[in-house]
Amino acid sequence: MTANPCGAIKTYNYADIKSATKVSSANKGGLESTGDIASRNFKRLKNNYSKHKKEKQQKFAEKASIVKSPHGLVLASLLPHSAMFGNEEARISSPGDLMGITNAEAVFSADYYSNGERVAAALITKTSGGIYDQTKVICDRLNSSSLEDIRTISLKGHELVMIKILRANGELEYAVNFSVETGELPTLHSYWNIADYPEGDYVNFQVWGNAMGQVSSIVGHILEKFKAYSSLISDKMAGRYPTVFVKRGFYKDGRLHLIVKNKNEDEGFL
Repeated sequence: MTANPCGAIKTYNYADIKSATKVSSANKGGLESTGDIASRNFKRLKNNYSKHKKEKQQKFAEKASIVKSPHGLVLASLLPHSAMFGNEEARISSPGDLMGITNAEAVFSADYYSNGERVAAALITKTSGGIYDQTKVICDRLNSSSLEDIRTISLKGHELVMIKILRANGELEYAVNFSVETGELPTLHSYWNIADYPEGDYVNFQVWGNAMGQVSSIVGHILEKFKAYSSLISDKMAGRYPTVFVKRGFYKDGRLHLIVKNKNEDEGFL
């Protein structure tokens, strides 16, 4: 792509291009910031739990439209059967053990594969009174991963918070988190701070992948389904994400060390 003059291209809202890498299963997600992580992992190890593996997952068949039951929206009807190229294979990877140790009342997830490799994953939870209170990046940053970037992207007329995580093994994951308040008029919210979300009943989404194209394809499909089902509105909240944030952290000699990134070189921060 070329432009003349070069300043005619806006460069503040694009995804960089990296070599494709594997991504983690949605079956391993959804519990990133509480002390129940170790207990959950121990139980899975003890019971030889392996639903994060492709061969242990059932194929996912997409519903043509959103389905509603007496208990609310059917979470499985919100996801697409494929992703960016249309030939990715979706398989059910729902981590049912989140219920009972989190505020999730219902859970559904799918992993997306291309040529046998997992390229994206999507996790949906249903909550009452507030959003799902487990954030994807809290524990990751204290587990040898680095938060490389936070920004907003515009997709289907909505602004969404996007994060980029560099894992200790060198793999990059791009992720978009948002929640839809399921009132009379469905309202999309996507903020960095949990405290910014209003009280209400929600369907919560965490979508991540090895490329923003994969993530955007899945998220865009979800938004289109909501638009066809009813209508979907969102706000234009200022300060949706921080420009100064903890990039990563580690414990050493009884102390917590935090590496802070200052994207805009704001004054008053080291």
